[in-house]
Amino acid sequence: MSNSIDSNLSYDSNYIYDKYSALLYGIILKISPNEKEADSILIKSFNAFFLQKLYDVHEKVIFLDLLKITIKITSEHINISKQDIGKIILKDFHQ
Repeated sequence: MSNSIDSNLSYDSNYIYDKYSALLYGIILKISPNEKEADSILIKSFNAFFLQKLYDVHEKVIFLDLLKITIKITSEHINISKQDIGKIILKDFHQ
């Protein structure tokens, strides 16, 4: 990816990025197949997550918080409703 997350982040935040970035990136690409746009959305999502210091909560909710932030940023970035994003994400589960 072309952008990078702030290098001052702790080991925990690097672990979180390593653990969840590929999954979130795949979800973003389903909504916006443009890789450059997806890169930007992913970086903005993690930056927002770390700025809110949500990684201090229990690990079981980390992905949900990241997903909510990613959906919000994607919605704003490509001007699509959160409901439509939800439909795109859930479409795979209905097949």
